[in-house]
Amino acid sequence: MVNKKLSKKVIRCGLIGYGAIFNCGKFHGLKIQAMEGLELKAAFSQSRERTNAARLDFPEIEIYNSISSLLEQADIDLAVVITPHHTHASIVLACLQAGKHVLLINRCVSRL
Repeated sequence: MVNKKLSKKVIRCGLIGYGAIFNCGKFHGLKIQAMEGLELKAAFSQSRERTNAARLDFPEIEIYNSISSLLEQADIDLAVVITPHHTHASIVLACLQAGKHVLLINRCVSRL
């Protein structure tokens, strides 16, 4: 029997969306920080108010004002999309085109 050591690669995460509804951005950020093997590195919000909230909640991460700026970062492995449903398809496609893995909590599209 061969005993293989598994490498412990940390998955570096970026939140896309930091909306106030149910405080989902903060909720997901805290869950990422609590999970072994994940590291919260960045967040994006198009709202100045929510950008400021993310900065206060997670002062150690980078905050971006555009999705493309976040996706350009080499230290982001996984994009966690927390935006309104109607935005999911275009954001997920942008993430995949940027070579990022994607976690989407809800459906990507409501109809084909």
